[in-house]
Amino acid sequence: MKKIIYTLMFLAFVSMANAQWSEQTSGLTTTLYSVSAVDNDVVWICGAGGKVLRTINGGTNWNLTVSPNSSLDLYNIWGVDANIAYVTGSSSTTYVYRTANGGGSWTQIFSQVGGFINAIHGVSLNEPEQMIMYGDPVGGRWSIWINNPGGWDSTGFYLPQTGTETGYNNAMFAIRGPQSNTKIWFGTNNTRIYKWTLSTGWISQPTPGQVNSLAIVFPEEMIGFGGGSTGLLHTSNGGSIWSDLPGIPGSGSINGLAYGNSIGELFLSRGTSIYRTTSFGVNWAVETTQTGTYTHLQKARTGYNLWAIRNNGGISKYTAPIGIKSISSEVPQSFSLSQNYPNPFNPKTIINFQLPMSNFVKLIVYDMMGREVTTLVNEKLNPGTYEVDWNAINYPSGVYFYKLQTESFSETKKMVLVK
Repeated sequence: MKKIIYTLMFLAFVSMANAQWSEQTSGLTTTLYSVSAVDNDVVWICGAGGKVLRTINGGTNWNLTVSPNSSLDLYNIWGVDANIAYVTGSSSTTYVYRTANGGGSWTQIFSQVGGFINAIHGVSLNEPEQMIMYGDPVGGRWSIWINNPGGWDSTGFYLPQTGTETGYNNAMFAIRGPQSNTKIWFGTNNTRIYKWTLSTGWISQPTPGQVNSLAIVFPEEMIGFGGGSTGLLHTSNGGSIWSDLPGIPGSGSINGLAYGNSIGELFLSRGTSIYRTTSFGVNWAVETTQTGTYTHLQKARTGYNLWAIRNNGGISKYTAPIGIKSISSEVPQSFSLSQNYPNPFNPKTIINFQLPMSNFVKLIVYDMMGREVTTLVNEKLNPGTYEVDWNAINYPSGVYFYKLQTESFSETKKMVLVK
């Protein structure tokens, strides 16, 4: 009888944990161009007419901040945390603004005549405010800068323009880490993607089958995807070879890509719909269809949820099952935390734990200095055995510790990330 009761509880938990899409209220009807999700709570959005939106509760409430410049359309944003964000806007001159008080005020920190800024992106885990931005070429060279302590600097990032090529809004992706491990990709309208590493500098990567590359994402260091005007690009070797994936649903440009929480899971926005695969693009399903065209899609950098924005002020949120899989409803005899596997790992690993009774559970990852890196679980769970995935693609190589803590049990184990 006890087993039957816990089985019913387990089924109820699975039902509650199912991922779902929901619509959130922005209060705007104008185009939203870029979204930056810091974690499951803090998200920033920018759009037409100098509008910036911020939430600190996962989108339950969206607040319009003070405008950096109401005469500009704002095309790209990067949120550092709940207080600090960078946003770019362009007319005949391109600008970058920074806030340190949650959007209460903004300071202009960069300007240039021409050179539309396509993306601004954090590139360092150790220095959260180290940004790289790329913009359309000016004077025969791409507009690429990194903000070092002395100001915005293009040293080491020189890249000449080929022909009349330009870039696309939000078409940049970076695997962050110490500079020696950082990898950066950005898209163009010239049948190529550019990639940067410290050892190679900029390398041109051909994209046969797709002239335009409007979105880029790398779920793993070698496995990447690029959104084109007519299809989806795929690479399994870091971009050395890109090829078209067949059988992509929908029509029109793919201008939003985000990886999910499990191996093989990928989301793309195309037209009025968002699609999802759990097989790295072999099979797809429609996730949600709304009025208005999707313009950008992003997963929380240190979380499990996703946000997608549209050209009519619409905001869609994907609430993920926080990376937890209940793999058995049998009631264990005791608490336990298993060694992660594989270990060492790169970049994904799996952690299992058991609960003999209903408990509030925290599973937290720490670095060697004892600093909290990310929270994998933070909720009340029923008795059973659970499996949690951690994707450490944005973290540097090294030794990490993961700690399981309940109301009456605590255990810590070591794991090694090798890149």
